[in-house]
Amino acid sequence: MSADGVRDPLSASFPFLSAEYASIRAPRRPVNVFRLSGFPRWETVSSRVLGYFLDPRERHRLGSMCVDALLRAIEAQHASCLGGDEPLDASTLLGSTGWTVDLEAGTADGKRIDILLTNDELSAAIIVENKLDADVYNPFASYARYAMSSYRTVLSIVLAPTHRSLAALDRGSEWVSATIVYDDVFDRIDRFVAAERGDERSLDLLEQFIENTSERAQRVDANTEAETLEAFWSATVGPDKHFGEFFEALVRVNGILSARAQTLFTLIRDVLQERGILADSWHVSGRDRSWGRADGRVAIVYLGFELTNGDCSELMIGQYPGRSWSGFAIKAYPSRRDPHAMYGAYNHEPLAASWRDPDADVVGAFVAICERLLAERPSSPGRLIG
Repeated sequence: MSADGVRDPLSASFPFLSAEYASIRAPRRPVNVFRLSGFPRWETVSSRVLGYFLDPRERHRLGSMCVDALLRAIEAQHASCLGGDEPLDASTLLGSTGWTVDLEAGTADGKRIDILLTNDELSAAIIVENKLDADVYNPFASYARYAMSSYRTVLSIVLAPTHRSLAALDRGSEWVSATIVYDDVFDRIDRFVAAERGDERSLDLLEQFIENTSERAQRVDANTEAETLEAFWSATVGPDKHFGEFFEALVRVNGILSARAQTLFTLIRDVLQERGILADSWHVSGRDRSWGRADGRVAIVYLGFELTNGDCSELMIGQYPGRSWSGFAIKAYPSRRDPHAMYGAYNHEPLAASWRDPDADVVGAFVAICERLLAERPSSPGRLIG
């Protein structure tokens, strides 16, 4: 729909284009170091982060807050210590800074415990089997015997984003005190107290870790994504049956643009080389680039040429959303390092040639501008001549 309320020809042919799409956005998530680094579900990475926050003497300045949250989560499951029947009374273990954290702790028979917390002052140990995606099949009897040989109070837990079944352990489940989900622990960390006394960078890391591993946070993301998809489907289905036709037409249009662009690219390059004023050239289609798809530049091709003085000029072929022209236009800038610093006279300006003009006229109009750039600026910041 145009600004004056008159329906434009494209929307008349493809009615779904008149729908409001501006609000249909993918959820904008904050930058998360775990997702960014490619380790969102690596148990070893997760265990290292957990170990850092569970250690009261680490630099996060949270003291025993996180290990206390873990103990309270275990207590809430009415878990018993190994070798006993009475439910855990966490109050006897809370507040201690005497916990030591070992990652991949080795047992006497060569097994490895993901995270082993031990406290000599309390004669207590917590075995943590960290599970992000894998099934539970670990040798808990070996873990338990190792810890029970040195400590009076021993807890053994499975920690995962969602509740894990112990069915695969057969009789080994007797050596597991409880299965705990991450959110049970996160909910018991006092964020207000943490914000007052915690190390700022550590708190940021903790928040990112929670975003990455919390099942509740994942469900919130899924709900937002569902709303985005539903809004899009409702705009494109129903009485209008032109959705597929539009994209078929777009493919045909791009085929026409690409074919002529290739011809013009070769002709322009040859002329510039023959006149000794070409340093480099490139050929880019907006539909093949994320920036093009993001702002609708899906029916435009860019033919770029760097001149011997460092100036760059681009012939744009097709249609640029929001611009009044279609067909051919030009932009020029002083350095390929900064294509957005365009010359005022050559900022997406229509070329003095139309689609119906022969290739020779289009080439001539574009090359004339290139020669004008060279005459006006024998040397530009992009390439020093001397």
